[in-house]
Amino acid sequence: MTTKEAKEILLDGFKHSEETREYFYLKKAKESGCPDSVFFKALINAYNQVEKYLNLLDYSGICCFDDGTEGYQKINNITIQNGNLSWQLTHEELPELLPTLLSLGKKIDEKASAKNSPGTQAPQQILKSFDSTMTDEQIKKLFSELQSNNIKFIHPETNLKQFTAIFKAEAKENIKPVKWLKYKPQLFYLLNGLIDKNLLTKPENLYKYIDVCFVDKTGEHFKYFKQSYNTLKNITDFNCRYSDVINELLTKVISL
Repeated sequence: MTTKEAKEILLDGFKHSEETREYFYLKKAKESGCPDSVFFKALINAYNQVEKYLNLLDYSGICCFDDGTEGYQKINNITIQNGNLSWQLTHEELPELLPTLLSLGKKIDEKASAKNSPGTQAPQQILKSFDSTMTDEQIKKLFSELQSNNIKFIHPETNLKQFTAIFKAEAKENIKPVKWLKYKPQLFYLLNGLIDKNLLTKPENLYKYIDVCFVDKTGEHFKYFKQSYNTLKNITDFNCRYSDVINELLTKVISL
C-alpha cells in the first residue's frame, strides 16, 4: 500500500462516526490484502506525516511534499490535497482519529503477544524530573530568557524555585509542572538543544519526563504526547518556528 493510499484511507475516516470508523478501517485492511500489522503501521505513518505537515503549515502557509501531496493554510483551516481529493482540517480535528487508531493498535498487539507470558512485568514508571548538569547560574539564566524574552515561552506566573526543580531530578510529587506557552515542536527543540550541548542528561523516554515537568498554556497535560514526540523528536531549524531565538538563548546559557 502506497503512502498516498494510506493517507486517503486515514482521512476518509472522517466520513465515518466514531462508532463505525474502526469497522471502516478493518474493512479497508481486508480489501488491501495487507497483514493487519502492516496496514496499521501504514495508517500510523500517514497520521504522523499529516500531523507533521499541519505543524509545518501552521507557520509556512503553503507546502509541497515528496509524495506529491500538497497542503496550504486557508483562514482557520488547512486543506490537505491527495490527487483530486482534499480534506479540510484543523489541529484540533486530526487527533479525533487517534482513539480509533489506538484501539486498532491495541487489538493487534494483543493478538501478536498472546503467546507471551502473561506475567510480563510492566516498565517502571518515571517519577522524577530531568537530571541536568547546569549550574544554578545557568538555570537562572535559562529561566530569565524563557520568561522575559520578547517572545515568551513559559508562563509569567512561573517562579525560579518551581523552574529549578524540573532540572534537579526531583521526585514527581515535588514538581509543579511549568506552563509552556508555545507549541510542542518548540519544547522538543529546546530540550534536544540542551541535550546536544550536554546541559541535560538524555533519559530513556524523554516524553515521559516532559509530561512530568511541563503542561500546556491552559495547565492541561499535552494530548497524544507520545505520538507527537515520535513525529517531532528530531525536529530541526528548518521546521521549527523560533529556532533562532532558542539557539540564541542556549548560547547565552552555555557561555556562563
